[in-house]
Amino acid sequence: MKFILIFLIFLIPSLQLKAQEQTQEEIIDEGTKLYRNELTSWNATDYFSENYAEKSDEIGGSFSYADSNMMKCVFFSKSTKPTVIATVSFDTTIDIKSAVIDKKERIFTKYENELYTLQLNSIIAVASDNIFFKRYNNTSLVMVPLIDAFSKRVYIMTGVKQSCLVIFGNDYLIAFDENNKITYKKHLHKNIIPLECAKDITVDNNNVPGTMHIHNVDAGNLPTPTDICSLMLYSKQANWKKHTVFAPDSVCIWNCETSHLTVMSKEEWRTKFAVHKK
Repeated sequence: MKFILIFLIFLIPSLQLKAQEQTQEEIIDEGTKLYRNELTSWNATDYFSENYAEKSDEIGGSFSYADSNMMKCVFFSKSTKPTVIATVSFDTTIDIKSAVIDKKERIFTKYENELYTLQLNSIIAVASDNIFFKRYNNTSLVMVPLIDAFSKRVYIMTGVKQSCLVIFGNDYLIAFDENNKITYKKHLHKNIIPLECAKDITVDNNNVPGTMHIHNVDAGNLPTPTDICSLMLYSKQANWKKHTVFAPDSVCIWNCETSHLTVMSKEEWRTKFAVHKK
């Protein structure tokens, strides 16, 4: 009995640690959620500007979310108690051709109010701590609230105004409790990594346009959900075919055309690379 008790004491922390680590599948799933939300926001903003431009000056902000088999972007007013000015909806493709705009002004639904509160609390947190949260010239911080049965959270990513430049890093995760109070915040990368689009590269079997960035111990041995999101958003227009993350104990290769992630040890990667070069 004493042995079993000691074993359990040592086992429980390791199980808790394992439970806190995201698997490869979970990271891709989370990154895909971020991507779909961001793509919805992009396309909805374009559609709103073209079809409801007279209301643009009244917009205080927006956020996107999945609603059954649809994606929706809500544009809300600038008031202290904002109301919804318009809602742009898409089918599962998020193609701008499927966009439908509802110009009926209304109050938030309960779920929308939760998302708005998470976004607002994140904005306040960022504004009150310019040591933890970094800002860079010609960039903006993009906040993506997510709620599911497991948690409430906001991912913060860095957007850039310069064309043909993609930013990895300077990204954060803020977690919230049931009362929408911040429980913790963390850096996903502790640095900022700007990468340019591929230019004038001939694609063939031996020359595939690819990019890479390096993870330190804090960033972990897998791509972050924000890495996956950025690759899905930008790789096509950046003319990237693959992206490699060199982590402390692994090498992760993202196929930008198939959205497939291959993870291998550094030794495996060295062996395959050496064979490929011969």
